Amino acid sequence: MDKIHLVSSSPRRQTLLTQMGIPYSVNPVDTEEDMTRNLSPEELAASIAEEKLHAFLKNPPADVSWAVAADTFISYMNRRVGKPVDRNDAERELKSLSGKTHQVLTGIALYCRRDDVILSEVDITDVTFRSLTPREIEWYLDSGEWEGVAGSYRIQGKGECLISGINGSYSNVMGLPITRFYGMLSKLDFTFD
Repeated sequence: MDKIHLVSSSPRRQTLLTQMGIPYSVNPVDTEEDMTRNLSPEELAASIAEEKLHAFLKNPPADVSWAVAADTFISYMNRRVGKPVDRNDAERELKSLSGKTHQVLTGIALYCRRDDVILSEVDITDVTFRSLTPREIEWYLDSGEWEGVAGSYRIQGKGECLISGINGSYSNVMGLPITRFYGMLSKLDFTFD
């Protein structure tokens, strides 16, 4: 099976690739994630993922046959929500999401050297938060899970306690929708054995 170069340092994405049984190497890039562009949420998610992939492909390792970049953020009430800058920012975000439904979008950009092609897709999951008490928000903030994640929560940890339901891909909320990603690999004839 070919190795995939993961253009991300996300431990969640690494966990999901391991779960899929796909060998990978971690190759993060530094790009600016401008969330203010005048694009639809879907266009923005795809665009940021593609920019990360193009930045990686400017100077790729010699052994690159496959590479994947992804970007996950939240869309809520015409706002695009990325990672919180500090605890106060995370608290504001959790309060705003309390009792409401938001969308988690992940843009995926997949490169196949054999076909010299980049395939981009976006996955969207609706996530509904329970109505949170101030005490619950403080408890979650004290856990530290809010750090470094879009929307200030991690669904695969204590953050699941904040949620009353999801409609769509659970792994998308973690940062890489497995079903969609598998479909993209299959379209490009990735060998899974």
